Amino acid sequence: MHAGMMDLLSMPEPEDRGSSVEPAAEASRSAMPLVGSFGVTLTIDARGAGHRVTIEPRASAERVAREIPLVVGTLLFAERQMRAVTDPIRLETVDAIGRACAAAREGRLPTPPDLASPRTGALYTIEVYANRTFHLVVDERMFGIVAEAAGGMAVQDLVVELLRTLREPYRTFFREMLEAASGVWRDRRPLVTESSWSWPVALQRLNQLVRRGEGSVMEPQVCERCRASRPAGFACLHCGAAPGSAPASPSASPPPAASAAEARPSSPSASAPSPSAPAPTGEPARVPSASAPAASSAASPVSAASAGEAIRSAAPPDVPRDPRLERTILPAQEAPPGVERPEERERQQWPVAGLGTRTVALIIDLALGFTIASIGGFGLTSILLTLNAFGPADDPQGFMGGIALLFFALYFVLGWASAGTFGMMIFRLQVVQEASRERCGLARAIVRGIGHLLVLVVAFVVFYVGNVIDNHLVFIQGTADVVVRIIIGLAALYVLWLGTGQAVLGEASRQTWADRIARTLVVIEPRDVEVPSRSTSPAVP
Repeated sequence: MHAGMMDLLSMPEPEDRGSSVEPAAEASRSAMPLVGSFGVTLTIDARGAGHRVTIEPRASAERVAREIPLVVGTLLFAERQMRAVTDPIRLETVDAIGRACAAAREGRLPTPPDLASPRTGALYTIEVYANRTFHLVVDERMFGIVAEAAGGMAVQDLVVELLRTLREPYRTFFREMLEAASGVWRDRRPLVTESSWSWPVALQRLNQLVRRGEGSVMEPQVCERCRASRPAGFACLHCGAAPGSAPASPSASPPPAASAAEARPSSPSASAPSPSAPAPTGEPARVPSASAPAASSAASPVSAASAGEAIRSAAPPDVPRDPRLERTILPAQEAPPGVERPEERERQQWPVAGLGTRTVALIIDLALGFTIASIGGFGLTSILLTLNAFGPADDPQGFMGGIALLFFALYFVLGWASAGTFGMMIFRLQVVQEASRERCGLARAIVRGIGHLLVLVVAFVVFYVGNVIDNHLVFIQGTADVVVRIIIGLAALYVLWLGTGQAVLGEASRQTWADRIARTLVVIEPRDVEVPSRSTSPAVP
């Protein structure tokens, strides 16, 4: 398998990498060798106590070790999320990956948490293809959770789960690949036109580990060229530089696709064997078959070279790479390199507001809105009475109530659509679009207002129906009737709580029912926002 992938990756890369995915891309997948696919279910606790993932292997190439699709797919999925999530989630995820790798070296990885109130937060179907490089196709479905938050949690849980369950030497290879990329991910998010790893060198390392049949326990070293972590005595899995290579000047730096000779380690004892060379024992390296059940994989060994031949034979001889599938590595990426992307703008760094801040701001706005509505309704009605604008059949009090309600609604809707209501401005809150983090605009503000009105209507219906039923139960009198009415009132208040406060506390996106309907978020604008540096130098802890 590894030799076959090396042949695929050694072909030259095409120029176009930014085309969008079209329906025709689905047909072109059949022309690309499928390395494998698996499903990932992100389960979260409704009370915010934790989260975990469940992995479901679905397909893999014939005579390819079942670990290969999981390892490569998870690495590419992590790289995809590093490009898509906001900077706070990216840094948090990178830190979690670092802790998991350190715990894996020490053999103290934690077991997945038991969730008291589990529910499905997201479903991912991950497909890995090989055609001159690895390509990732991800089908994701969210269930009441922001895609960025779900992606960060899924990456963290996938890393821990694979480091905990993979057998050697694939666990070592997976950990070394994460260590090689995490420092770069901490410094900046990878561009869509670059890879976080030098795959020719990485597959040489995987081939070496498979032939040895054991994982390295030596601490990683620092690459002299890119400062990434690399396996001890082996070439850098990130940039391909051999151990001891001096940093090259910008004018003399080699292209990203380094030659195979440069990528090989300089030490004979640590050098990776040639993919076609026999194992030291005279037998080819053995890896389990992915087409066999997991329980019997150890009993169905096949050689890495034969797996490579299987993948080479699965692809037509002259199948061009579809640039639209390259685009699927980052579905949200539209801007060409060098152009500021939406997720890199300052708004993407604003955190979602919590329940306490939003509650205090709402109390202030309710008081101010009621005052403005009362003054507006009474003032306009008084002017019309002075001008004798009302007829004998008109109801000035009803008109004043309607105008007051209109002023009250306009106070909130116009505030949400602009810089925020007065109470929100005190705490620097803003209502923004869920997808782009831009201001929600008048249309979404109106929809959000309708959503809040629906919550009030549902609560009123519960209260009204409960009182009607209570009035028909004539045998309930006195203290019992008072208790029943209190229970009915509490039930109506509970409906309000479910649609507002409970939704804010129980969801990572902190969206009320109205926010879900309008697809909006309430975020906090920091006073001092630090825009991440675009420098390629490693971040200083």
